[in-house]
Amino acid sequence: MLANPQVFSTEQVAGLIGLDPKKDSWRILKFAESREYGIQPSISSPRGSGSRRLYDLGNVCEFALALRLLETGMRSAAIGKVLKQVKGKLVARLQTAEKSLYLVIIRTPHPGKPLAEKRPQEVRFAEDIGAATKILKSRRDDDVLFIPVGSMLRGLRTNSEVVSNAVYSPKLSFRT
Repeated sequence: MLANPQVFSTEQVAGLIGLDPKKDSWRILKFAESREYGIQPSISSPRGSGSRRLYDLGNVCEFALALRLLETGMRSAAIGKVLKQVKGKLVARLQTAEKSLYLVIIRTPHPGKPLAEKRPQEVRFAEDIGAATKILKSRRDDDVLFIPVGSMLRGLRTNSEVVSNAVYSPKLSFRT
């Protein structure tokens, strides 16, 4: 069980999501500073020189998912839209995450319209590949993306428990 409240620095967040805290903390700052992603530090925002951003476990989940979606090639605006749709649901999934959990992103195509126009988008969780396939079959005319997130969330749960017990290591990673 996760202890409450959990508070993480930028460097700790980087380590928790599999980045090198010394080299890659800038990625966390970019996610937090960009309005497109919509990730705001839940504990503390910077208020001048020397102040620090502090994040909660929900933020850590948002950063991990943003990085995962960025790695799939999604644009920042689309990632921000996904994060908005799953906000608050990720921590709940963290508690019970199974390895086979998928995030399913359903987007309705609009051929011939500019990419800058907003496309209808729906985000769901599927407990296994069978449930994900069922969604795909029901949405044959839509673009459907399956993002495996179960391992990511299980890794975050384990790593955040380690950090909470004050045994932080920058080598922690959820990648398997």
